[in-house]
Amino acid sequence: MKNEDRIVELLAESLKKQDVFVEEMKQMRGDISEMRGGIGRVVASVDALTDIVKAWMEKTRKIDDLEERLRKVEEKTSHL
Repeated sequence: MKNEDRIVELLAESLKKQDVFVEEMKQMRGDISEMRGGIGRVVASVDALTDIVKAWMEKTRKIDDLEERLRKVEEKTSHL
């Protein structure tokens, strides 16, 4: 009977460990889902920032073009 009791005890411990493992896996799945959501928000923010920077660069390029044109006009008119 001692052996049977020990086997039952070991099986019970094994089942408890499996239960703990299953709960930990469920928690990890939840954490992974939360991380995916966070990563999605970061990606969306970076995309929005990229669009803003592109628009800013385009406006800056236009300003640079206008300044260059103005410089050329001033050079031509300064000789008059």
